[in-house]
Amino acid sequence: MKDTMRYGLTLVEVLIAMLIFAVGVLGLAASSASLARQIAWNSDRSRASSLARSRFETLSASPCASAAGTDRSRGVTSQWITVTRPSFETIDETATRLDSRGLHVDALHGGVPCN
Repeated sequence: MKDTMRYGLTLVEVLIAMLIFAVGVLGLAASSASLARQIAWNSDRSRASSLARSRFETLSASPCASAAGTDRSRGVTSQWITVTRPSFETIDETATRLDSRGLHVDALHGGVPCN
């Protein structure tokens, strides 16, 4: 029998390597799409939180007086109500936004002392 040295790859080995590579690339593409959706969702939530925090700080800095209101900015509807107690003011605020996952409501509750 004659011993021959084998150089290169067979067609089956190349096809299997291509299949493994394709599965990896498809998995990476799927995770990239999921990551892009998550980033967009977090951006919307961050915007709603920032607007709510800004409103809360504005209400905290104003003199103690009961008030209520609604504001809409950049796709976020903010509703707030302040109630004055004898020594402090309670502030309740909700930020409502609509995205591809549906309607989301974030609530912020707090209080500040009255001087």
